[in-house]
Amino acid sequence: MKRLLLTVYPLIVIAVSAGALLGLAYRLLEKPLAQAELREETRAVQKALSAKGEIRRIEFTNDGVSSPYYLSLSSSGETQGYVFRTEKTGFGGPVDVLSGITNGAVDRVVVLSMAQETPGLGTKAMEPSWTGRFSGRTSGAIPRSIADFSRLGLDAVSGATYSSKAVSTAVYEAFRLYRKLVPLMTLTPQVTNIYGELRTNFVTNWTTELDASSGASEGGE
Repeated sequence: MKRLLLTVYPLIVIAVSAGALLGLAYRLLEKPLAQAELREETRAVQKALSAKGEIRRIEFTNDGVSSPYYLSLSSSGETQGYVFRTEKTGFGGPVDVLSGITNGAVDRVVVLSMAQETPGLGTKAMEPSWTGRFSGRTSGAIPRSIADFSRLGLDAVSGATYSSKAVSTAVYEAFRLYRKLVPLMTLTPQVTNIYGELRTNFVTNWTTELDASSGASEGGE
């Protein structure tokens, strides 16, 4: 028994010490990692808008799920555009999309990830040469089904119709959020901005409940 304790006790001490060191390392790295993530997020959002400006991240609740959207502000504080992050399912899995909307039309579309789509085929739907075709289109010109691509004059990626549809319906979903939230922005009283350490970014604590039953529904294939 004594020999067993002499063997086990050092292992327990090592395990506890390692756990404490990992916890300390996490606390030390948590803030720099959050700042790095915020910088990366800001860069991605700015790619979805042609006009560069200060990015405001606003929290809202969509169908019970907390999600952010973004505003781009000019140096005079005027809103230049909106960016919405939406996700749809492609051929193999989730497709994560940022849609920039300016004056009621698509500015730019940035596909953040489609890791489970077929490399070299489905993944072509994330290339700027294809996503750029959304620029200037309003919500009524965004395909919501595979048949809509030919009807609306926007070719799907050859051999990757499901990946293409995932991107286009994600863009359409961004318009659905835009139509709901932009009118509310004009009616909502001034809110308090809470500035983070990154001076080019700030977060506004403001929650809007979206009614899942209203708005246009998704079209089928």
